[in-house]
Parts: sequence; C-alpha cells; structure tokens
Amino acid sequence: MRSVYEWQGTIQDECEVVMIAKTHADCLPELEEAVKRMHSYDCPCIVEVAVSGGNNAFLDWVKAQASGPCVSKG
Repeated sequence: MRSVYEWQGTIQDECEVVMIAKTHADCLPELEEAVKRMHSYDCPCIVEVAVSGGNNAFLDWVKAQASGPCVSKG
C-alpha cells in the first residue's frame, strides 16, 4: 500500500506491506511484542480491529484456529 505520513517533522511517502493477523484477545499482547521485535520501524502500526459480523463459517473457523494457547515464533 502507499502510505503518506509525517515522521519526525518530515513528510514520508512510502510503499508498505499490510499484515493482518487473526488471533484472540488473550494473545494480543504476545503478538504485539513479537511484531515490535521483528519490525524495522521504531513505531509500527499495530491495531486491534473488533469483528462484529461477517461470514459465519469463516468466523467459526478463525475461532477454532485461535482457540489454543498463544505461540510465539520470533
């Protein structure tokens, strides 16, 4: 994606990659720390997006996949 933003007083115009990680709220702190460790930015964009609806079959699959313990690989 193209990202235009101000950083340390200068306008930046960069190409960036967007990653979406599907997990549950209990694992969010561990995921956030892993992204911070691996990311090249000083302040990476890490946001939680609450899901309130969608394809029920997909949402059930995500819930089943994210129901185990948090696992860090980084």
